[in-house]
Amino acid sequence: MTHPLVARLRGLLQTPAEHWLIIREEYIPTVRMMLKKYYLPFLLAMLPTFLLAAVLRGDNLKRSLAIGVITPVVFAVAIIILFYLISLIAEETTELFGIPITPSIGIKLTFFSAFPLTVSLPLLPIPYLGPLLSGILFIYMFFLFYLGAEKMLGLSGTKRFFWLLSVIVAALLIFFLLAALLLILSFLVNLAF
Repeated sequence: MTHPLVARLRGLLQTPAEHWLIIREEYIPTVRMMLKKYYLPFLLAMLPTFLLAAVLRGDNLKRSLAIGVITPVVFAVAIIILFYLISLIAEETTELFGIPITPSIGIKLTFFSAFPLTVSLPLLPIPYLGPLLSGILFIYMFFLFYLGAEKMLGLSGTKRFFWLLSVIVAALLIFFLLAALLLILSFLVNLAF
């Protein structure tokens, strides 16, 4: 028996077109349930890896603890906020394109497109491997989002392209605003320690 998290990851990596149909039919009533079931284990796994990386870097212990704990917590919260806002944008944009949408489709599309990337985040502090794997899965996330738009929403052709373009432009604006906020926050943390 394969663990559900492993089965979900394998499905999104090996047979994404078929797996989107499974995701579309899956009952996930709330964002909280999705986070608890799929995201929380990987976001919690970021704590020990980021903490270990900070301690091994050789700074003083107080600074290592602060960076090793604060960084993954802020990173996890920012990811959740970003994905949730993108899912709202996806749903609103879909309605603007005149496509009927069922509840939680935008949330499923956004969160499961990013699921392989989220699985790689605990490996991020590993030199070379972590950033390389996360970079590859970041690019793959856009492919999953594009494919999911067809399988989950029934979008195809130029309509899918313009829908995706409008979602990406709006998401980039949110991303840069969130990145600026995180930059200011990290500056304040570095000042404190």
